[in-house]
This record gives sequence, structure tokens and C-alpha cells, in this order.
Amino acid sequence: MAKGNMLLGYARGAVGNLVFSRVKGNEVTKARNRQPANPKTSKQVYQRAKFLNAVNFYKRGVQNLFKFAYEDKTQQESDFNAFMRHNVSRAIPVGKNTSTEPLYPAISNWITSVGSLNGPQAVIGQEYSATLVEDLSLGRTYAQGPYNVVFSGESAATPQGRIPAEVMLGLGEGTIATFGDMCAALKSQYPDLQEGDIVTVTMIHQLIQGIGSPRLLYPSAYGTEGAVSTPNWMFAQFIIDSTSTTPLAATMSEMYLSNGLEFDPTSATNANGMLFRTVNKTWAQAYDELIGGTFDPDLFGDISSCVAGIVTFSRNTTSGLRVSTQEISTSEGFQKMIELSQTTSFTESVLRSWDAADMAILEGGFVQA
Repeated sequence: MAKGNMLLGYARGAVGNLVFSRVKGNEVTKARNRQPANPKTSKQVYQRAKFLNAVNFYKRGVQNLFKFAYEDKTQQESDFNAFMRHNVSRAIPVGKNTSTEPLYPAISNWITSVGSLNGPQAVIGQEYSATLVEDLSLGRTYAQGPYNVVFSGESAATPQGRIPAEVMLGLGEGTIATFGDMCAALKSQYPDLQEGDIVTVTMIHQLIQGIGSPRLLYPSAYGTEGAVSTPNWMFAQFIIDSTSTTPLAATMSEMYLSNGLEFDPTSATNANGMLFRTVNKTWAQAYDELIGGTFDPDLFGDISSCVAGIVTFSRNTTSGLRVSTQEISTSEGFQKMIELSQTTSFTESVLRSWDAADMAILEGGFVQA
């Protein structure tokens, strides 16, 4: 059934053997194919699997009120189409079972915004090679220097340990006593920042078992040995105001913080950075809240705290929103998942799960995804 008005040229849908659509502002009529071919060649299946994973991540972002922003978006292009244009080639191909698994994080090296502002450069804390500053009061070690944003998430040593899911924005050297001082330090570190600009920190946190193994990619096949909590999206946002005299201890009043995310104001003086982290709970507490039931110490040993995230700069102007170009960053756990997805055996398992028609004989490989 077609919708719209065919006389006025904006019908959509099918009537008989004709299909009406609108492409880039133009009305298009095609013959209806009632028996579409679906050869399922490996190349087609692989591309569809990548496409599906990109769609899954986009949906997760929209559902969590995340804004994907692309200054290069054309007038006829939707936000979704702009995201897919930039990211399908970057996607991890997803297996048939995991494509509908709510615990699957759908993480890849996504580009979440493209724009004219110079944004921060994010790195993985465990693999950063520049000078490190050890902050004994926080019990962590952070990278320090210009353009540094460090995402950290690791395995803990005991069930009583705290969950180290964090992001640190480097502030450089200097005395910081107020929120205004922090904003001035950020402007010094990131020269493109101006008064009134918006800084948005996005963190995606997840507890995962079987870290560093293919199990991370197959939660529905392995149950609790894959992802053991749903990906939790959290946000922090504030406006650059270097004139603010709000004391450092009260800087949270200048920010929006999602439930489950906290800001440690002492980090500005102790580690020369802005530290955002998941609310400080023990692993046992977090596990019980996320999974329900009683914490099982036998399952603890292989559980890791994984975090992915983005720090985005944005600016409202008379000609529209301006943003920084940002690629999602990951802690070591998620990064291992991305690396594993590039192996031949993983690719073969994905193709097999979708019943690719021209699959070659598999040599080894994982269980069906």
C-alpha cells in the first residue's frame, strides 16, 4: 500500500508491481521484485554483518540520548546515514546470535562526530608511553601532558576492590582552586576551546568475564563467560567558564552528571587532571546490583571492568552547531575485543553463523557465534 499523494509526487510504498520512494528530494518509481535474490556470498554476508553492528551501536546511542554530530552531513542526509557513511567500514562483523544479544556492547572504532573544532586526543591508559604521574592519593597512575584523555578499566585483584572505570582529562601544570581555574587550564591545554563551549564526556561501562579471549565476542554462546552486565551509558557535561569562582570542592554544581558517574575534584590538584569515574562501589556490590542475586566469588577471578568513551567539544554558533572530530576510545578490555575481531578464525565463525553460501572449508575457528 502506498502512502502520500501520487498526484502531488510524494507517494511512498508499493502499488501492484510498482514501488514509490523518495531519493535525495526526487521521486523514484521502480518495478517491484517479488522474488528478491539473496545469494549470501561471503562478501555480502560479511558486509551485512558489519552494517548490522553499526546499526546496533547507533540505536544504543540514540536510546541513551547520545547525539551523533557530523558537520559534513549533506542537506538530504539524516544523522543515521551520516553515521553509517563514516562507520560501516570500521565496524566489527557481528554473528547471528550476538546480533540480537542485549549484553553485546557493539563496540568498534566508531567516529561519533566530525567537525571543525580540534578536540582532545584520547589514549588507552595501560598503553600510554609518555611520562606518567603516579597519584598516590587516588591509587592510580595517569598520563599527563597536552591533548591527553585517558580511559582506564582493568581487572581488580579481590572482590573487595573498587571498580576502576575512569576517564581523565589532562590539565597540565598549575594551581587550581576553583571551577574557573579548571576551565582556564583546559583552555590552555586545548587551544580551540572558547568561553561558552560545551565539554561532553561519554562513558560506556560494562562488566565482562573471559576478558582477552574470544568469549567476549560471544555472550549468548557462553552465558556468564561473556558480558555479564548490559552496557551502561553515562554522561558528564559542563560549559567552559573561566570566570567562575565556585570552589573546587563544589565544582559538581557546575556540571551535569549521569546517575552512576561521579567527579573527583581533588584530582585537579593531586593529578593535574579532571577525573570522572563510575560511582565508587566494590566489585561485589556492583555485580549484585547489575546481575542480581548473591555474588559468587568463584566467578570473580575472570571479571573485568571495561570502558569505552568519547570526550567531545561543541559550540553553538549562528551558523549551527560546531563539534570536534572524535573517535571512540577504549580501555584494554574492549581493545582486545576489537583486535580479536580482525582474526581469520573470527571472520569465518561469523560467516558460518549466517550460513554464507560459498564458505570455504573451515580450519579450526571458534564455536558458532
